[in-house]
Amino acid sequence: MSEELNRTANSSSYHYPHAFPPRLVVLLAGVWVGMGFAVAPASTRERDFVDFLEGRDLVVEGRLIEPPAERRAGAYPNRPHDSTQFTIVVDRTWAGTASGSTIQINSLARAKIPERLLQPNTRVIGYGGRLPKEGFELWGGILAIDDNDLIFPPPGTSEGMNIHGFAAGARISISQLDSLFQSRIEDSGPHAFDGAHGVLMVRLGPYHDLRDGSLLYDCDSLGWVLPTQASAPRQLRFTPGPGCNPYTVPGDTLLLPLHLGDSDWVLNVAACPGAWRVKAGIAVGFGTTVEGLGAALGSDANGLFVRPIHALDALDPRFSPQSPLIEPAH
Repeated sequence: MSEELNRTANSSSYHYPHAFPPRLVVLLAGVWVGMGFAVAPASTRERDFVDFLEGRDLVVEGRLIEPPAERRAGAYPNRPHDSTQFTIVVDRTWAGTASGSTIQINSLARAKIPERLLQPNTRVIGYGGRLPKEGFELWGGILAIDDNDLIFPPPGTSEGMNIHGFAAGARISISQLDSLFQSRIEDSGPHAFDGAHGVLMVRLGPYHDLRDGSLLYDCDSLGWVLPTQASAPRQLRFTPGPGCNPYTVPGDTLLLPLHLGDSDWVLNVAACPGAWRVKAGIAVGFGTTVEGLGAALGSDANGLFVRPIHALDALDPRFSPQSPLIEPAH
């Protein structure tokens, strides 16, 4: 099992060596010594399930097409371990972008959900991250919604988490979870592209661990994916919070959302950048190639927006990794 998949499946028990101040979505914090990134230490939001959801590449509301399928170790490509696969028709995208109107989410743990709530047409919340070492498949889990609009199991119990402000194991409604999630949408990595005007590709260099707990990375521009009138930053200051586990290290490539007129030498990043990674030419958080990023991002008078579902027939012709680079500020 890859280390990244193991961390995703067992997020409540994986620890990093150094502390990192709170603010976003899934583990504890710390700097991966010599390599980069972290999560959060003990705090009132440390094991908050809503923070955890904000850190996923994709969160959707939909319906099961069929009962979950059991996948046995070694019987399928990219599955050297037993897993469960959920096939979901997407009714609404809460965060991120779905590759189609039907998606599949893989889970290492058998859902603690009664069989009656795992039948076709059961309403569910599906969440997951696209893992490069697992063929960019979605790995995560589901929550079922019963006839009273209550979520089962109580959110976070499968991950050893609670929801801040609710008693452990409390039953909450879909509308309550939706409201809590939207109140923290600013922490979502994909959401940071909403309202931006351009997308720059950068490579991370060495980082500096600052006294306030944030991380300051040097970065080199690799060119525009979607150009805009802005200057490429020379450094990125990350202040992710408790749910953020971006698996990002020096030498990695990121897609960076920029706004018209941005010219700061140091760009402050509050959202979780895990969804911004580029691996093997794939924009991980968006489930598409860099060249095909227009399937996941559209634009209107307000700037860019993340498409709820890929639009393969309406690609923006401006998306091109060969677009000319605008010189960085000096």
